[in-house]
Amino acid sequence: MYQLTDQIVELGAFERDLESLLLKGTEDMALMTDKVAALERALTQLLVEHTRDLKVLQTAARIVESGGMIPVDTLALDAGISSRQLERKFLAEIGVGPKLLSRILRFQQVFRAVDANETCWPVIALDCGYYDQAHLIRDFRQFAEQTPSVLFAEQRSLTESFTRKARTSNFSNTPQFGSA
Repeated sequence: MYQLTDQIVELGAFERDLESLLLKGTEDMALMTDKVAALERALTQLLVEHTRDLKVLQTAARIVESGGMIPVDTLALDAGISSRQLERKFLAEIGVGPKLLSRILRFQQVFRAVDANETCWPVIALDCGYYDQAHLIRDFRQFAEQTPSVLFAEQRSLTESFTRKARTSNFSNTPQFGSA
């Protein structure tokens, strides 16, 4: 998966069978919401049938459920592997490492906090799992290429993509995989 990270690749270019399955399941549907629901069901079913390392998927689900606030060392210890092994497994199965996934999720939490009318940046930073406001600003500069105040003042489409309630993922509602 890491080879596809930050790439735009047509699904059929590397997985024709999956592309056919997903297209066939949505071709007769007129409403986009119906198509999205059908795709979510199909992808969830594929996850359930997935025979690879389910511990990685369980660990990813824990990261998502915690909003990225579980230390990677704790996750590795709970999985019974080293942090480096966990990183390699995440790159292979998820496409990004557990630390980056956690950072992205914390970054998303900031948008939810602002959407809930929280306005004090130091409080938002701590509530979203950052050590301090400078830590939050550093992630904003990396992910959004500007500070949070500038980004939210401009109310750009990036902000809207994280705050529209209809855009929330159903990933955390997937069935538990072979709970250990």
